[in-house]
Amino acid sequence: MQTSPQNGAAYRPDIDGLRAIAVLAVVFYHAAIPGFSGGFVGVDIFFVISGYLITRIIWIESNTGAFSLPGFYIRRIKRIFPALFALLFISSMAAVILLVSSDLLQYGKLLTGVVLFFANFALIKQSNYFDAPAADKPLLHTWSLSVEEQFYAAWPLILLLLKNNISRRNTLYVIAGLAVISLVLAEARLPDYQKDAFYLPWCRAWELLLGAFLAINQLSLHPGRFADSLSMTGICGIGFAIALYDGSTPFPGLAALLPCMGATLIVAAGNSSNPVSRFLSWGPLRFVGLISYSLYLIHWPLFSFSRLYFGEELAPPFRGALVVISFALASLSWRFVEKPWRAAKFSNWRTFSMAVAAMGCFCICGYWFTSSGGLPFRLHEKVLKVEALTNDIAKYCRALDIPEGRGGLACELGAPSIAGYDFVLWGDSHAYHFAPAIHKLAERRDLSGVLFTRWGCHPFLNDPHTSKDCQKFNALVASWIDRNPIKLAILGGRWTNHDKYLRQSVERGDPATDEGGLAKTLSFLTNKGIMVSVLDQVPDFPQDVRLCVARALMHGQSMRHCVIEPEARFQSRHRVLTDYFAVLKQQFDFSVATSAHAMCDVEECHANRGETLLIVDNNHLSEAGALYVMSYLDIPLLSLPATSKDKDPASPLKKFGGKARTMQVVEAPH
Repeated sequence: MQTSPQNGAAYRPDIDGLRAIAVLAVVFYHAAIPGFSGGFVGVDIFFVISGYLITRIIWIESNTGAFSLPGFYIRRIKRIFPALFALLFISSMAAVILLVSSDLLQYGKLLTGVVLFFANFALIKQSNYFDAPAADKPLLHTWSLSVEEQFYAAWPLILLLLKNNISRRNTLYVIAGLAVISLVLAEARLPDYQKDAFYLPWCRAWELLLGAFLAINQLSLHPGRFADSLSMTGICGIGFAIALYDGSTPFPGLAALLPCMGATLIVAAGNSSNPVSRFLSWGPLRFVGLISYSLYLIHWPLFSFSRLYFGEELAPPFRGALVVISFALASLSWRFVEKPWRAAKFSNWRTFSMAVAAMGCFCICGYWFTSSGGLPFRLHEKVLKVEALTNDIAKYCRALDIPEGRGGLACELGAPSIAGYDFVLWGDSHAYHFAPAIHKLAERRDLSGVLFTRWGCHPFLNDPHTSKDCQKFNALVASWIDRNPIKLAILGGRWTNHDKYLRQSVERGDPATDEGGLAKTLSFLTNKGIMVSVLDQVPDFPQDVRLCVARALMHGQSMRHCVIEPEARFQSRHRVLTDYFAVLKQQFDFSVATSAHAMCDVEECHANRGETLLIVDNNHLSEAGALYVMSYLDIPLLSLPATSKDKDPASPLKKFGGKARTMQVVEAPH
């Protein structure tokens, strides 16, 4: 084995090969290559490797008296900052050229987070790693760097404190205890707060601590004849996770144990020769491991900016080309950025000063992007007008101060209440976005109702598949209904968020009321003699329609790809919901109010009518969209013969007339 002149730790070529496996998994996952649906676990493998190597260096150097805390952080600066800052410089120039104001504003917020190494906290407020909008964030992948650097801000001090005051064995006990606490925290947050479990450092620390435990324990560990079985078990565990996990896997938490333990076993077995370590030491794999940091940094912005520019899913050949380009650029970054800066003989003070100066420049840049609202002066007025579209429909909802609204929203719809209410509209944001339509329908029938909504909370009573906060909110709504006699309950939700649960109910052919879900809510309402209408899910689109159209206008492209979704593709996703409703109707009496036929013909679903956008993001109706689908909703009590109010010439959609489905796409100004 070679020895690093910097730290005296033995060089492990198989670990570079394991780095290669990790980064290839991540890159191929982002490239949507078949067989890599769980490639995101590559980051977890990196955490184990990083925890192992850094802890080993600190432990060995502190034993010889060579460890220096300032020296440790200077090495981290030389290792992390040059390639990262080169990437940020190029990405920021691309952002100014390619991004609309909304995108650039979010980019600026995340840029500051990346530079100050709290990108993971910034992303908790923005999007889930597995959400479609995450692909629109060119710096999304830097969350893992923030987790690592937050860990290493404290870990050397903690480790030295343990080493200098307790025995090696007790140090291992403490590390193991901390790792267990971290894993328990991650698993506890996972059901209700998945983003916390994914991004927070104390929910990820156990993965780095797993490597740290191995680093200290392995000083006297020699697997010997067990090396073959340990390494084969490890590589199989990693392969299983990469091939069979996907975005629906509850992750991280206990599911992350498989790839992390796999990496741990491979590293542990590497002290003795074995087939896996020999394979991982293969030259081409080692080279990929050497460029893995630059490859990880570069590949995602390429994919993200390409998707933002072209506005649609990238074709497989194009994704393959981006992978090849990522490798080429990563090789150049490793050769001309990483290596020279690591070998540079700058003093510690000069290195630190340059790092702080660069961080300051990027922070100023991020502040400029955000404080200006995304540099709107770059854009045509028509682009800015599209970007400004929202589904802020509060004007249709008169605020009510009732206990059941706490934790969500409670407001009055329709005609003012005189002697009680006629109906409730209950659900998540997919109930809320129908508020303009329900309000108008109720108003012209002189009916009044209450909207109860909480974002992300389906109207599922006592359902174990929903968060405790949602269970509490829904129980409060049920309590209000108990005390206030109503005639009609309208239920809305993004039902396919519970796709797995719906499929299980369909396969059983039984709604399983005792398990909660919509069945328990229907049982509660129908037993009270309340009519129930369930709002069907509106067509969803693979991209944020509003921003996609704005980007198309900005770049002089057709916006057709932004507002069209093949009807067959929508129906394939919607079929499980149709089947679920059919199962429920065998037991409960309710109607389904469908708006999809207002937006879909036999071939396509449309997110617009002429210049008017019906969808504001990728799955929520705009105000105009809600008013457009209004006449298509078949809801008891509300959908009665039209009155003269329906012919109001002030209607914002009067120019479309009737139920026309003609498609008119306005091209961008040139």
